[in-house]
Amino acid sequence: MVFALTTSIGQGGKNINPADNAWVQMSLNKFIVPGCLSRLKPLTPDGIIGPKTIAAIKRFQRDIVGFRNPDGRVDPGGATQAALDGPVRWPKARTVSAWEHTHDFRSGKWDATDY
Repeated sequence: MVFALTTSIGQGGKNINPADNAWVQMSLNKFIVPGCLSRLKPLTPDGIIGPKTIAAIKRFQRDIVGFRNPDGRVDPGGATQAALDGPVRWPKARTVSAWEHTHDFRSGKWDATDY
């Protein structure tokens, strides 16, 4: 059953309906908890859209939906909502450079082999 999202959620979205906001957060958790979106901690479905939720939307758009330039927004009837409403999928394969392999640039950590 498709959730009837009433307004856009996320970066540049209206973010005014707590039920819509919480649905997006819970739907993202469906992908975060089993590890489909690695390095992300589960979101608190509190209905408040903040930086963690927006970062998770962007990551979901990039890794699961396949957006080259994620906008961080879930629009009613859009591709991101459709993917959130669908079955859990693992990220599409992407090429990782040797530098990315040894650098965890999101957390600021890197492998000791860099020295």
